[in-house]
Amino acid sequence: MKRFGKYCTVLWIWGCRSLGQAAPHLATISKAKVSGYTILEVINRKPIIASNNNDGIRLEKIQGNIEFRDVNFAYPSRPDIDVFRNFSLSIEAGKVVAIVGSSGSGKSTIISLIERFYDPTSGLINKMNSCFLKECFIIYI
Repeated sequence: MKRFGKYCTVLWIWGCRSLGQAAPHLATISKAKVSGYTILEVINRKPIIASNNNDGIRLEKIQGNIEFRDVNFAYPSRPDIDVFRNFSLSIEAGKVVAIVGSSGSGKSTIISLIERFYDPTSGLINKMNSCFLKECFIIYI
């Protein structure tokens, strides 16, 4: 019986020691759990612009002018900050254009809108081949 008591004491000490060593990592484990949940939310999110959608006009050759007409846009992550407000731009076919400006002025956003990574809040983009960009099959852009 004495031996049994010693074994219980040793097991108790090992158990407490293991718990003591694991305790500092419990905060990290809970942070990882929250991060995992956030990542799963992003993975399971349904995109507004579906690249695998087969709808839209299929363009064999993209030609024509690029036109932004009264475009308003704010990034979905910051809807209260306007990037463009009534922005208009017209680029003729075959012309080379340099878009310059300070950091954060919307240069990359113009390209992102043309490539349809985002859709504008309002206004029209691109009347290429006599159709608006939103009407085109996204893989052809």
